[in-house]
Amino acid sequence: MDLDLFFGRFHSLIVHLPVGFIFLITFFELYYGFLKKKLNYRLVTLSWFFCFVSSLFSSISGYLLSSRGHYIDENLFVHKIFGFILVGVSLLSWIGRTSFIKFKLSFRNKSILNFGVLILLSITGHLGGNLTHGSKYLTEFLPIQIKNSVAINQNIEKNIDSIYIYKDLVSPIFESKCVSCHNSEIKRGELDMSSLVSLIKGGNSGKILDKTNPRQSELFKRITLAQDNIKFMPSDGEPTSYYEKNLILWWIENLSESDQLIKPSEVSDEMKYVFNHLYALDFEQKTWDKRLKLQKLEDFKEKDLSNFEIKFISNQQKYISVKYLKENISDSDFEDLKEISDHIVYFDIYNGQIDDSMMKNLLNFKNLVKLNLKDNLITDNGIKLISGLENLEVLNLIGTSVTEKSFDAFEAFKNLKRIYLWKSGIKNDEIKSFNQNQNRITLIGSIN
Repeated sequence: MDLDLFFGRFHSLIVHLPVGFIFLITFFELYYGFLKKKLNYRLVTLSWFFCFVSSLFSSISGYLLSSRGHYIDENLFVHKIFGFILVGVSLLSWIGRTSFIKFKLSFRNKSILNFGVLILLSITGHLGGNLTHGSKYLTEFLPIQIKNSVAINQNIEKNIDSIYIYKDLVSPIFESKCVSCHNSEIKRGELDMSSLVSLIKGGNSGKILDKTNPRQSELFKRITLAQDNIKFMPSDGEPTSYYEKNLILWWIENLSESDQLIKPSEVSDEMKYVFNHLYALDFEQKTWDKRLKLQKLEDFKEKDLSNFEIKFISNQQKYISVKYLKENISDSDFEDLKEISDHIVYFDIYNGQIDDSMMKNLLNFKNLVKLNLKDNLITDNGIKLISGLENLEVLNLIGTSVTEKSFDAFEAFKNLKRIYLWKSGIKNDEIKSFNQNQNRITLIGSIN
């Protein structure tokens, strides 16, 4: 039996006891100090004694736990030092309040001492959190709105030619799914996934990336196992999505020892859709902004638009992106957007239960460039109704009931370039035949 590890595992249990005692002591002394009442020093002395004992055993068990060798020595050393300092301060505080030594402190000095111990405890705990969960454990799961406001997340540069494959596309997936357990500080399985170099190096089981046989790469196998498999990764949190798996597989197939800029000409239509889904990347030249002659939207005041997410997508405040947030969109919802209809270039009505009879409402948004109608009740008749949208370039019809009968309607769109048709009524061989017969519009079907 590994006794060091056995007793070391009690660290996570004992480590919280000093916290409770210090808060209890601080409460007692502040409460009685402010009320200027006589304090039961036996109670405080006993609390400091238990604080000392619990912090001592916490430090000893932590020391035994460190024998596992999964932590960075420098960080672990600092954590140990602060832990033993806390033990010493607790011992002195206990001795100073015993009947053997008359250690007289004013209320002010006691308060300073107690808050000093709390700060010391907070630092020690924070260092322990870094060792256990990684240095980003406090910010990793912040709401995306807060992350963006404080620039924790790095926005992807929309200029396709300036996007790095690993840094901008792949690394964010690993940061959210894997790095908390596999980083330079916590190397579970001796695997560090915080950099391209360390990923290529691998871990205890050897290399986890195999460019010659990507699907047999240890990394790809782990994220595609059944979730009840003990080797499935990530072991905690949200598993990798279908699109993230496709991106990781593509990255392994094109693996390079140094990070590379993405080359749009070498990206298939299927992968362009993956990139668009994950990062809203559009590989087409954005010439639409040159066609649209719009003025700045001055003094825009939102009325009741709680059913929508409204965003400006340009610094000039001319172009607007709209996303419907609920189900069962109605004619009145479209009417609510009338004031800004000319400025809406991106419209997302995913799963809005829109049917053919409601498609005429979209004709009021004459400057639409991208339209997402995924998982709606749309047939070929509905597509004919909106073929007059002259500026539309991208149309998402995934999960709709459109068939090959819409091909003529597709060609009627003046500037349409790309249509997504996965899980629609159009078969892959029909998509292939359409793409072979014309060059302007690309139909995109299933990802194989």
